[in-house]
Amino acid sequence: MRTPKFSKRPKAIPLLEWLLSQCSEPDENGCRVWERHLNRGQAVLTNSTHGTHAVPRIIWMELHGAISDTIKIRRKCRKGSCCEPSHFYQWTPLTKVAKPGYRHGEASPRSKLKDADILEIRSRLHRGHLRKSVAIDYSVDVGTVADIQQGRTWKHLL
Repeated sequence: MRTPKFSKRPKAIPLLEWLLSQCSEPDENGCRVWERHLNRGQAVLTNSTHGTHAVPRIIWMELHGAISDTIKIRRKCRKGSCCEPSHFYQWTPLTKVAKPGYRHGEASPRSKLKDADILEIRSRLHRGHLRKSVAIDYSVDVGTVADIQQGRTWKHLL
């Protein structure tokens, strides 16, 4: 995706400099709050020609170059109106598994199942056992078994 052009920005000012000038000074957490239009609490630029664009995404592309549309730009501070570049990081659905400190599978304190159980559940379902009978045997919900079978959960064991 290319960085959009915005007509209200003076041509003499670089886009990154102009975007940061539209933010407040850093607060005690280092957040620079976007002082223009917010859409559902998120910093956005709206233009009738180019549509609506997330300000953090534009700032990221100005600093690091073009990125895929599947990649999202998230903030470490979790404040939707923050535009401080040092708070941004790239996020994809797979980032959750790779994020340091993120515990998945049997390492999660909420897990009722072990990795070996998941492999056995998949094996039983592949052999034709019903989801309901497998769920009863492992004391979990039928939806949990369906998610395991369809690969929505326990992806690290696929």
